Amino acid sequence: MAGLKPRKRRRKANEEAAEISQLRRENERLTRQLTQAELIIEAQKKLSEILGISLESTKDEGN
Repeated sequence: MAGLKPRKRRRKANEEAAEISQLRRENERLTRQLTQAELIIEAQKKLSEILGISLESTKDEGN
């Protein structure tokens, strides 16, 4: 019986729950950032099409 320490288990479970909660919040934040980045990229593509700018030639000029 001395080997059973429910407080440590509870603390560990609480720590794991806190970590899961933190990871979920981070995942939601990163998902929002990715969605925003994808929207920006799509807008840039459309703008380059409207202006007649070739994205391929822009890449070549940078190298």
